[in-house]
Amino acid sequence: QTFSWSLAFWEAVVSTQSTGMQTVIEYSDLLDAQPYVDQYPDAAKKQVMSLVAEEMKRFTPPDYLAQLPSLPPSSLSSLAQNEITRISKGTAQMEKLDISRYKVDPPKSTETEEWTKALNNAQAQLEHQRLRSMNLELLQEYGTNMWKVSNTTLEEILASLTKEEESLKKQIESVNIARKTEQEASGSRIQTLEQKWFDLVKKTHEIEAACLTLESEIRNMNAQLPNKPNDIGPKPNDTDTNNSEDNNK
Repeated sequence: QTFSWSLAFWEAVVSTQSTGMQTVIEYSDLLDAQPYVDQYPDAAKKQVMSLVAEEMKRFTPPDYLAQLPSLPPSSLSSLAQNEITRISKGTAQMEKLDISRYKVDPPKSTETEEWTKALNNAQAQLEHQRLRSMNLELLQEYGTNMWKVSNTTLEEILASLTKEEESLKKQIESVNIARKTEQEASGSRIQTLEQKWFDLVKKTHEIEAACLTLESEIRNMNAQLPNKPNDIGPKPNDTDTNNSEDNNK
């Protein structure tokens, strides 16, 4: 039972570090598992896991984000927002890239309009190729240094993220060590109190058994008396009679 609580504990508490908030889950205050202290045989673990798996089939998880504030409005462009919506639906396909404008086709007829259209397209393709040539020259002259600067920036970002990761790992380790130390201390105290409880219960049973034995012996002794009293000890009427005789004296 406690083992199932320990499994449910990590699902019961959901922390949001970005907003500094903690989602409160119903009945999470009842979870008192101590995985560092509680010991269970393998057969019990298998049985518990099977029960948990069976319960998870019928379990409806609550809305863990219901207590969090709503997301701010999106700052994306309408084009990007439409693309996200298309991907989320998974139905509509992305339009294929139109490469027809990169072709230099001859005019389809001898009409002036067709020749003008073909000439404009040829001039556009010529300008496009000129820009490509210019970009290649710029890349050849400045590309090496730009790549070096970009790599240096990426290395600095990687070093910063690695440092942050190490810091988080140390925090997690310190939390685990503190949890283990606390559970071991409380586990030792629980074992001591549990043993004390067993000893007190055992002593109580021994006292009850001794009382029953004494009562049985008293009944046997009273049964051997001449007047053979039915009750153990003096009767209320006898006490009142004796008190009246003492008062008369």
